[in-house]
Parts: sequence; structure tokens; C-alpha cells
Amino acid sequence: MSTGWKFVKQETTKVRNQIKNPSLEASTNNWTASGGTFTRSTDWSYEGAYSGKFVAGAASVNVKSNGVNLSNGQSIAASLVTYRSTSTPTGTVTIYDATNGTARATSTIAATADPEQHELLWTNDTGGLVSVELRLNNTTADSASIIYFDAAMLTYTAYN
Repeated sequence: MSTGWKFVKQETTKVRNQIKNPSLEASTNNWTASGGTFTRSTDWSYEGAYSGKFVAGAASVNVKSNGVNLSNGQSIAASLVTYRSTSTPTGTVTIYDATNGTARATSTIAATADPEQHELLWTNDTGGLVSVELRLNNTTADSASIIYFDAAMLTYTAYN
């Protein structure tokens, strides 16, 4: 007599974090800053001992993850924890479509003196393959304001 149990093997390549250096524990490899000053730091962290420390530049600046290919119709989820000690730094977290030069999903950094979890989702509806990045934007433009970030994640949400 059958018990009705059915075992399903999860396809781990689709649910694995696509960010190559999610917590910056060993280095800043696979992250690129456009303006401002980007380092890894022990001043604040959410997971482990290190996080990313991003100091504003003289204009709006960003730091971005490695690119991830996304087929048309495929969805991607992003997650990032940010921290700012005062309300002075302003910024956003985005899923950025580098192929078309467009922010596809955005979360505004709002919390002060507390970690803030940002969760984003986007389904590629462009009609083609795109490369997406997780971006942290520091828009303060005062060459001093700091936003920390940690626990970065980009994961596919659909099986193709």
C-alpha cells in the first residue's frame, strides 16, 4: 500500500544567492563604486564582522554588485540591509537594469540608528535578456554622509 509521499529535489542553482560577495567579510571584490568612497568596515555590521561603508561624494553616487543575467519573463528578488546613524544621508536601494540603464525596483532608505531591511522584486518584461545589479545610491552629495550595507542578496524567483 502506498503512503502517498512524494519527494521533490530542489534545484539549488536557481535559489542560490547570485551576489558573489554578499557580506564583504574578506574584501570588496565584485562591488564597484561610482563616486564617493567605498570600503569595508567593522564600524557596523549586520552579519559577521564586516559591512560595506559608503561615504557620499560631491554628487549623487552608487555602489553596485556584480551583474546577474535575467531572461525575459524571469523574476529576481533582492534584499539588502542598510544602516545610517543620522537622518542626513539620503539614499535608495535598487534593482538596476544595466542593459537598458533603468532602475526597475526601488526602496528608499528611511530608518535612522536602526538596521533597515530592503526587499525588492522585479519581473523582466523587456522582451530580451538583461543584466541586473543590486545598487545602493547615496544621494546626499556632501562628501561626508555614510550609509553602511550588509547581507546582500539577489535570487531568481522562477524556474526557467
